[in-house]
Amino acid sequence: GNQTLLLVDLGWIPEDQRDAASREKYVPQGVTTVKGVLLPSSRPLGWPFPASPTPAPGEFRESWFGVDVHAIGNQFPEPMLPYYLERQTPYTPGNLPYTQTILELDEGPHLSYALQWFAFALIGLIGTFFYVRKK
Repeated sequence: GNQTLLLVDLGWIPEDQRDAASREKYVPQGVTTVKGVLLPSSRPLGWPFPASPTPAPGEFRESWFGVDVHAIGNQFPEPMLPYYLERQTPYTPGNLPYTQTILELDEGPHLSYALQWFAFALIGLIGTFFYVRKK
């Protein structure tokens, strides 16, 4: 039937293992589960970084500057979703391929900033009340 592809960024490997034979051992075989974060396609970085040229028909490019889902998807006959999955795993030395830093899905500093600004607003309201009352 009709298939739609999802690009999956498994991570990075050392430069000395970039040839096709060395990379093959990092490609999952069969059905596998990948946990990650869906991200929008990245645009070419621009100067001083060279743009990845669009592959010629029938050409398969293996090296890209950024994750340009549209350009990468043009290499396949099936349609590709406009975003990609970036695999998220804890970093452990020697565990290849390396992945980006895991995104923490928590409030982060935003909750404390929100409380701080609500306190400022409350102080401003109380100060305004007493200022108007004194006048």
